Amino acid sequence: MKNKKLLIASIAFISSNALAAGYSTNTTSTAALATSYAGSSTGSHDISNMHHNPAILSKFDKQFIASISYLDVDIDPQNETYGGSANSAGAQTGDAGVNVVIPAFYFSTPIAQDTNLGLLVNSPFGLATEYNHEWAGATLNNDTEIKNINLGTKLSHKLTDKLSVGLGINAQKLQYTATFKNHANSTYNKFKGSDWGYGYSLGLNYDLCDRLSLGAGYQSKVKHEVTGKYQVAGSVFGSYAKIETPESANIGAKYAINDKLNLMSDISWTRWSRNDVTPITNSATGSDIVTIESKWHDSFMYSLGGDYQYNNDLLIRFGGAFETGAPDDQYRSPNVPTGDVYWLNAGINYDLGNDLSVDATYLHQFYENVKVNRNDLASQTVNASYRTQVNLFSVALKKNF
Repeated sequence: MKNKKLLIASIAFISSNALAAGYSTNTTSTAALATSYAGSSTGSHDISNMHHNPAILSKFDKQFIASISYLDVDIDPQNETYGGSANSAGAQTGDAGVNVVIPAFYFSTPIAQDTNLGLLVNSPFGLATEYNHEWAGATLNNDTEIKNINLGTKLSHKLTDKLSVGLGINAQKLQYTATFKNHANSTYNKFKGSDWGYGYSLGLNYDLCDRLSLGAGYQSKVKHEVTGKYQVAGSVFGSYAKIETPESANIGAKYAINDKLNLMSDISWTRWSRNDVTPITNSATGSDIVTIESKWHDSFMYSLGGDYQYNNDLLIRFGGAFETGAPDDQYRSPNVPTGDVYWLNAGINYDLGNDLSVDATYLHQFYENVKVNRNDLASQTVNASYRTQVNLFSVALKKNF
């Protein structure tokens, strides 16, 4: 029972070295990253915006996009203590963040008059933290990894020349792996589980005039029953955790200043407050072992950006954003040691000819310095200060047919 409770302490804060609030990756679009996702609600970039608003597909014909993003994540814990004392043998040395490569694919085509179909493969949630096995906070978190694959089918229909609506279905696989220290006997336990879940998306796009477009999108929550094995001291136990990836909504606008310059804005909301309590259930008995409170907040992201057509071949994009953090100060965990974050972005689109172009984006995120002050299940306090920053490089190849 003690071992299983330790598992719960780790899973209750299911997340990673977050690129954004909570455990979102926000790597769904190379082009949109260059404007901090400003304009995504209105389809200001390309068909990858269908992830946020399926209605924007009505603005495009047949298109294919393949992208790859590299995240350089630096999570630096400092001044770690356990039980009020520094643990020199277990001090974290170096970066606890894990650098990752995330691909994405998008395709759209008309299937009837005024109706377009879109298909996507991306990863809206995930990443990982990796600590030394003897660091001071090992009883709360050692190695944590979330892998997420999202398969989406989207439809848009143009009701009038100005108004389009959209809907979509998402199939999402979530895999969670956690390794943590058992304070009772100083061994290391591991849980690994996965599950498929399903959700939907809705969208609306309205071109008020030739210069001004408005859009709104909604992504539903996805319920997962992450089922797997818990390993400790040569024994294996069946268990599962009920986890919901949060719903989100976004609204935005695009305004054409002139033939070369466009300005955009978006506001997005993510319901991280669903990450409030996490029950872990014994697969054999069907009873909850324990429930841990995490007390996250809903997060908001405010984005501003634009693009400038420098010449016939080169489009320059730019943007910035402010995003509020999800974890409550009192319940912040080593799994998600982050607070508010500022985004700064720039990117280009270059026309290669023959309806082929390339997008490239650079992103830097400045995270608020935060502290973790949590008790483990032995009632010992883990303290640490955190400095986090992220550099992201993303490239996409785009083909129009």
